[in-house]
Amino acid sequence: MAAGLWLVVLAGACGRLGYDAQEQNSNSESDASGDGLPVVVCGDGVVQETETCDPPSTCELSACDDGSECTRSTIVGSASECNLRCDFVDITTCGADGCCLPGCVTEGDPDCTTVCGDTSCVGNAGENCATCAECNTREVICGNGECQTGESSSTCLSDCGPDPWPAEWEQAQTEFTAEINATRIAGITCPTGAAPAAPALLVDTGLDRAARQNAYELSDTGYNQMDLISCNGRTLADRAAAQGTTSNLEVSAAGFANGAAAAQWLFTTTLCADMMDPTRTFMGAGHAAPGTRFWIALFR
Repeated sequence: MAAGLWLVVLAGACGRLGYDAQEQNSNSESDASGDGLPVVVCGDGVVQETETCDPPSTCELSACDDGSECTRSTIVGSASECNLRCDFVDITTCGADGCCLPGCVTEGDPDCTTVCGDTSCVGNAGENCATCAECNTREVICGNGECQTGESSSTCLSDCGPDPWPAEWEQAQTEFTAEINATRIAGITCPTGAAPAAPALLVDTGLDRAARQNAYELSDTGYNQMDLISCNGRTLADRAAAQGTTSNLEVSAAGFANGAAAAQWLFTTTLCADMMDPTRTFMGAGHAAPGTRFWIALFR
């Protein structure tokens, strides 16, 4: 009896060993990679994990379009690999790309529409405080006519003007300054009476900057600066202080072809005596012509 029982047990073990070997061979055929995952075969008619279609004849894309103007669409993969698909990448910056992202309207994005009265001041789109009420503010915003902290010629040309200043404008304001000083040195008869010779004025570079920015603002916007108040409420003192200096007199002329003519005209006005005042010892001049030519001289 003991010998018969042993034979039965051995036969059972051998049978199980044979089954295990057969199962292992089967697994090796379906798992060639040996990582425990099924083998992906393009063309077997089964869409598996890394596939988007199968068989290849079903892999078709007529167009990649998710309906959004603010994504970039790209076709990736291929039908032959059964992984043809569309990828969509979000646009994240402002620019001429067909998309207007929130916040890009104030950056002058050409894809963003803006009109006066829509509560957004967009200087780079042609809005300014001479024509749009929403730009009439001292807050830091492109279009209020004031070149403020964080703004530059590259980010807000309408407020800061070009950098460098055009050579023709530089030359014109040099002539303007020279003519004013030549008249002071010679003396002149003003509309209010004779004005004796006075010393030439020294150049204050801060007043130069204030004068040229104001000249650019007036020429660019066409604003009629009454009582020396800019369209966003800045005074002469404000404009000078922004450049680290002071001023107690501003004179301006528009439309003259050159600096000498502009200066000569100013001496025919009631401001002549003020310009000849010997107690004023510094000046700054500015000329700009994105629109009508403007000439401005500041004194202290």
